[in-house]
Amino acid sequence: MMDPEDLPISGALRERLATWADGYSACIDHLPDGSPVPFDETAYAAEGLAIAQAIKAELPGWTVIYFDISKLDDSQEDQPRGEFEYEVTPP
Repeated sequence: MMDPEDLPISGALRERLATWADGYSACIDHLPDGSPVPFDETAYAAEGLAIAQAIKAELPGWTVIYFDISKLDDSQEDQPRGEFEYEVTPP
């Protein structure tokens, strides 16, 4: 994975990416062990995919892979990776 500061993307998209990532970190970093995650995982994943699509639009020659937390099934130890991690194509 590349450091977002090194991505040749617009400042607005870089800020959107940072805000999205900070939202998850702020939520997870302040929870007691075993606490449920108090945010809308589906909305978070949708925004992440939208950001990944925007990155792909700005960098059409790049391969952009998205890890979709909303499609990850923690109860499946052997869940195929392609079910929750996939290449982003232009919308």
